[in-house]
Amino acid sequence: MPRRLFHRASATLARRTLWRLGARVAVVLVVTTLLGYWHVAKSLTSTARDTLARYVTERAERESQTFLLAESNLDILKQAFLDALTRTGRDFDPQSEFDRLFTRWPDGAYRRRPGTFNSHIEAGGFIARYVEHNPALRRDLLSMHRLAGEYGRAWQRQFSATYLASVDGYFATYWPGVDWTHDTPADLQLTTLPWVTILLPENNPQRKTVWTGIWNDTVAGGWFTTCVSPIDLDGRFVYYVATSITLDSILRRTLETRLTGTYNLIFRADGQLIAHPGLADRIRLSNGRYNIEQSDDAHLRAIYHAVTRAGGQTVVENGEWNEYLGIGRIDGPGWYFVTVYPKAMLEAPAYRAARTVLLLGLLSLAFEMLLLYVALKRQVARPLAEISATARRWAGGDRSARVRLRRHIDAELAELGRAFNRLADSVESSEAKLAEYATRLENEVAARTRELTLAKELAEFASLHDPLTGLPNRVLLYERLQQAILAAERSGGHLAVLFVDLDHFKEVNDRFGHEAGDQLLRVVAARLQETVRRQDTVSRLGGDEFVILLPEVAQPDDVEPIAQKLQTALADPVTLVSGEVRVEASIGLCVYPSHGRDAETLVSNADIAMYLAKQGGRNRFQTYPGSR
Repeated sequence: MPRRLFHRASATLARRTLWRLGARVAVVLVVTTLLGYWHVAKSLTSTARDTLARYVTERAERESQTFLLAESNLDILKQAFLDALTRTGRDFDPQSEFDRLFTRWPDGAYRRRPGTFNSHIEAGGFIARYVEHNPALRRDLLSMHRLAGEYGRAWQRQFSATYLASVDGYFATYWPGVDWTHDTPADLQLTTLPWVTILLPENNPQRKTVWTGIWNDTVAGGWFTTCVSPIDLDGRFVYYVATSITLDSILRRTLETRLTGTYNLIFRADGQLIAHPGLADRIRLSNGRYNIEQSDDAHLRAIYHAVTRAGGQTVVENGEWNEYLGIGRIDGPGWYFVTVYPKAMLEAPAYRAARTVLLLGLLSLAFEMLLLYVALKRQVARPLAEISATARRWAGGDRSARVRLRRHIDAELAELGRAFNRLADSVESSEAKLAEYATRLENEVAARTRELTLAKELAEFASLHDPLTGLPNRVLLYERLQQAILAAERSGGHLAVLFVDLDHFKEVNDRFGHEAGDQLLRVVAARLQETVRRQDTVSRLGGDEFVILLPEVAQPDDVEPIAQKLQTALADPVTLVSGEVRVEASIGLCVYPSHGRDAETLVSNADIAMYLAKQGGRNRFQTYPGSR
């Protein structure tokens, strides 16, 4: 608009009223837009922080389960080994059994006898050539060999390898399909190995179970970490037990399962990087020893410093990089699980909503001001005063304020009043739209929260059930078995554990293929469930092994008829896609409290009874012969 036109009209009451009213409405519009932006941004930030905190907490808890189970398993294995040392007679020399399994190799070390060792189902053994042989060593190694095979086979679905070793130069290990002893140097000093060094009293004075760093095994293929626990006798570090865990699934979930727009990483408290979506090659080239503090990645170092200085907070702000960091701790190794959440994900929706409202308001204001300028050409004091008063009320927050259009005022002032009223309606509509945008965003966040809750529930179900048959897995079985033991202890009653192992199942896989074998396992699972009671638990430990918990048994003699019913139910032929097979099973029985008073002992004794049934000719059941 030409400057001279403004100057010519600047002294008029109408023009002064026009500019005053327009300025006030503009201020209200801008302030309303800014307040709306602030409210939306604050709401999104609060919701996102809460969602991020829940997400990292739940993810850390889920990833902790495998590590905590490994530590628990090592405690069980350690106690079993100590019990074996106590039970073995000091005067007994198992020379014949030792010679059957082990022999001296050309390099002077003792290993499993060639041609008799199947690493898929048996444990390997090793004695360095500098070790002096005696009955105690032979007793120790045979106990290690037996326990590594028994527990290693039971744990192989979740844990890659199981070790028992003496720092004096001999050990036994079970790693399915991998003979780790074959290439072991004959003069190997175990105390020089990294996972043994960290157990030395000077490095581990508390004698705790500890975790190694990660390492890539080119023979087995994949990333692993090892949990090791020392065994001291008479104040001297003599033995240790260990188990290795494959990290491939954890690393894959860390990199692939994430909140939209974010990424996850894992690192140790000392700065060793475990998983990062952009640094996988560097981690691989360093064989898992990539240290954040020594890297040239300033962003990664800033994340590490912010996390390690968080002081227990679940969500912290990494201001330099304009992001939030969700922090979870993985129990066991104590690793940090971190989700990086860019703030731009929160600012962009709020900015777009505020910008739209502001632009619409400004366009409406400009249009209405043009109408007001045309209408306010004449000096009419009272109507303009009324309009001015109405504008002040509206600016003060009275959204119901409108210009009253009197009959006696001329058409131009009436148009001015109507224009003001339209402006008020437009701004009120813009505020309503802003509120609608905020509600929509809140609904989207709520929907995402429900998705995360569903994902958690699915993950919890998968962690407690066998993916092939849908039966409870080892974790859920032991949980229910512990509850049944407590109930039986309070009532003085009995419970039974049946260990079912299919005979000749490998022949089904070899003849018809693994798909037919999986179909057979599902049929067996269904028949077992149909045969027992509703309150009984049928679980699958892995392979062709099932464990049945009978929580309420009136008399111990009632268990064998149930085993007979199970064998009868399994005896009917099964028609597979590739042909018809007959199912036979060996069943081991044990009863609480006669054959054990804790879950691990009951399952182990039922397993022993099952092996006795197999040795007795298969397709039969056998009650555990011992008692406690």
